[in-house]
Parts: sequence; C-alpha cells; structure tokens
Amino acid sequence: ELEFAGQIFCLTGEFAYGFRSDVEKRIISLGGNISKSLLKKGCILVVGCMGSENWLHSTHGRKIHEAVEAREKGRPVVIIPEEYWHQCCEYEESKAK
Repeated sequence: ELEFAGQIFCLTGEFAYGFRSDVEKRIISLGGNISKSLLKKGCILVVGCMGSENWLHSTHGRKIHEAVEAREKGRPVVIIPEEYWHQCCEYEESKAK
C-alpha cells in the first residue's frame, strides 16, 4: 500500500494513464504533492510505462539514475512503476467511497 497524504511525488517518462498534468491532478486529489525534481529529503518517483529505447539518454533516464544514486546515499527515495501507482490510486479511491 502506498500512502499519498503528505507524500512528495516526482514523475518521469510518458504515462499510459494520460497526460502528466492528469497524473499530477490525481496525486493531488489523493493528498500528495508534486515536485519537478528529486528532493534530498526524499520522494516517490513514479516511472511512466511508455518507455523508449533511448531511456538512459533522456530526462526520463536521468531521473531514474539520480533516484538510484540518491537511494545508495541513504536518501528515502522510492521508485515505483506507473502500473503500481495506478493500482494504489484505485485502492485509495475505493477506501474513500
């Protein structure tokens, strides 16, 4: 289970769910916050599932690389795929009903 309330989310890649702005709105509606970049105090990096063969050389790949490095330095960075994020959104929304 993923906690949304008060958490900071950073997004990378292209999302099957829709436009990045739609992903951001859904996170905010569940109580989360958005950051355009990884934070030293930690965040949850959501990786869009619409990947590219050149991912390592894109901003998408750099954010993932930065997140892995941050975790190795002991920062609380969680990396999750879009599919897991979506499942957690569905779960949170079902609890609210």
